[in-house]
Amino acid sequence: MGQGVNFSSPLRVDGVTVVDESGKLVGDITATAGSIGTAEIADDAITAEKLADGAVTAEKLAAGAVTAEKLAAGAVDNAAIDADMIQTAKVTLTAAKIVGTDVGCIGHSAGAVLVAAPGEGKVLEFVSAVLSYNFDTAAYTGGGDDNVIRQGTTAVSAAIAGADLLEDTEDDIAYVNALSAADIKLTANSTLNLHGTALTQPGTAAGTLDVFITYRVHTL
Repeated sequence: MGQGVNFSSPLRVDGVTVVDESGKLVGDITATAGSIGTAEIADDAITAEKLADGAVTAEKLAAGAVTAEKLAAGAVDNAAIDADMIQTAKVTLTAAKIVGTDVGCIGHSAGAVLVAAPGEGKVLEFVSAVLSYNFDTAAYTGGGDDNVIRQGTTAVSAAIAGADLLEDTEDDIAYVNALSAADIKLTANSTLNLHGTALTQPGTAAGTLDVFITYRVHTL
């Protein structure tokens, strides 16, 4: 077993502090590709506070280096993951978003935004989504069996029938993935959104929809 190194003052390299008195990494440390293996990472050592935005890339990690034991709870969020890697976001849509047509609602022309536009020179790629409907009190009615995930205004998933999700009389879960058409025209700096005909509020419907969307961000 190797011996640890204890210090009570900051660790500096060429006059630049890279580890403070508490042991937190505060400077930039560059790792050679594949140099970080499981033996170099202590259990629970990786926390969100120790990861710079975009710090986790496939090239920095040896195969099998990062296991569940090495990650503290909630350690790796989307901000810490390199943009080109697959990411997942959760968005909850309330009853008002399900039946409304205002900005941010499913029935609005821009849909209910699931992933914000990534910025100039970037494009979002839809991978898949799990939609979990939480029934409450009464069922929504109306709609058009046309709820789809869109990139901008272009459908990138198959349509979800109302009876299979938002018009059900019990909890329901639906899964959609990217369309397998020969080609789909995407637009840079556009959102991923859920769009369809607004449902009708019968008076007491209070169901909500959790959308777990998986996507990539590509820099053009």
